[in-house]
Amino acid sequence: LEDLAADIARNGLLQKPLARQVDGQYQLAFGHCRIRALRLLYQQGKTSLAAPLEVQRLTDEQMADFAWTENGNGAITV
Repeated sequence: LEDLAADIARNGLLQKPLARQVDGQYQLAFGHCRIRALRLLYQQGKTSLAAPLEVQRLTDEQMADFAWTENGNGAITV
């Protein structure tokens, strides 16, 4: 996580996390590690907490496919 945070600090966020909006919250399909790395940078005072998200209308099946393909785990709500 620290290596990813350092890379984001050097190069910026190269790929936006993908999410869908459900009941006023965003569910990540992928990009969980990038969000955690951005939170780490924020705690270190190296970035703002705002993270760009690509938001799409995704079905439950699409969410599962993206989550398992990208992360090997299920979607989380942020």
